[in-house]
Amino acid sequence: MNHVALSSPTPSWYTHGLPMVPVSIKGRQYIALLDSGSQINVLKSSIRDELNLPLRYDGRHVVIGAGQQKTRLDGICEATPVALASMTEPLHLWVQQRCGYDLILGMPALAAFGVKIDCISGKATMASKDNKLVELQVLSPDDPYNTLELPGSFHPSSPTTEVNEYAFHLNHYNFKFFGSGAWTKKPLTYHINTKRKSVEEKVRPVAAPPKTFISQPLRPPTYDRDPYVTPLTPFPPAFEPTDKLTAERVDKLNFGPSNFINTEERNLLLHVLKLRSAAIAFDSKDRRKLNPDIADPYEIQTIPHEVWTDPTYPYPKAARDEILALIDEQLAMGDLEYSDSPYSTAHFFIRKSNGTYRMIIDMRSANAISIRDANIPPYLPDYVDGFVGRVCYGLYDL
Repeated sequence: MNHVALSSPTPSWYTHGLPMVPVSIKGRQYIALLDSGSQINVLKSSIRDELNLPLRYDGRHVVIGAGQQKTRLDGICEATPVALASMTEPLHLWVQQRCGYDLILGMPALAAFGVKIDCISGKATMASKDNKLVELQVLSPDDPYNTLELPGSFHPSSPTTEVNEYAFHLNHYNFKFFGSGAWTKKPLTYHINTKRKSVEEKVRPVAAPPKTFISQPLRPPTYDRDPYVTPLTPFPPAFEPTDKLTAERVDKLNFGPSNFINTEERNLLLHVLKLRSAAIAFDSKDRRKLNPDIADPYEIQTIPHEVWTDPTYPYPKAARDEILALIDEQLAMGDLEYSDSPYSTAHFFIRKSNGTYRMIIDMRSANAISIRDANIPPYLPDYVDGFVGRVCYGLYDL
């Protein structure tokens, strides 16, 4: 969507042009679309067959595209060397027969090659390992080549020519390698979604028989009152803020569109929330744990093993006070506890979108000796079918 106001009676729409660049796989050149909106890399299945790339397929993966349309993927080619200009990176390529381009390089590839697409300025850049800055031209919103229909793949009519001055066709435009200067050696900043480890580095729990095959059911709780003996009042009082259910928090609640509920219904809903405010967690310090009277603490069963001591990844020293405050908070909430165990599991910290830090624990060593729990959660549609014909249920009731 372009920059027209959302309240405009006839908003206009367009497709935004993205860079298309030649890449090489096994010495053969193909045209790749640089798509910053894709969370995966996609390779056309005919090219996979042409290159005879090894394919791993389990039939369980689908990709969700525009309009929430689901398309089944044909498998994945792992760690496939893909060359872009002077750089070569191993990429995981998902294979799909109906891919509209030879290759779609999504967020994982853009992160590997250090590509930044800036649609505001109409350019895209890539920092190569030999200190070259590749500059691509991205079509602006008012460019006539932006249309209401997605074009097919565009293949260049001329190949790469001279060293350090490559002429690539980009939707009838050209871009070049620019000479390296002092400013080009600065690291580029870009926002991407990435993962720390590759698929082959993932460690899953062990498929070994557990010590016991009996799963204890949940014990029914003891209620302090009978809800059928003490029903809700049909005349709820006007809402009065409390220390937990404050006026600011009530203002953030979504009661539906305007006039969706009347004043009496709103007062009744707030009256119920006020009675059950102890069960509502507005922030992390309000969280509670499952009562041991209802279910025993869960025991993770393991196979015989040796004690491991994994080194902890370094963290930015400038954020030491903030990270220590995070650990103290998790200790206070019970997420962490002091231990004199000989085990040591690696952990590291990443910055979230709101600027705070999150601690990530590397569980690969623990997964390698943990016995897999084959129990799965109940199938939600079967659970919901039991409520068919009931009066009214909200999502929080389920």
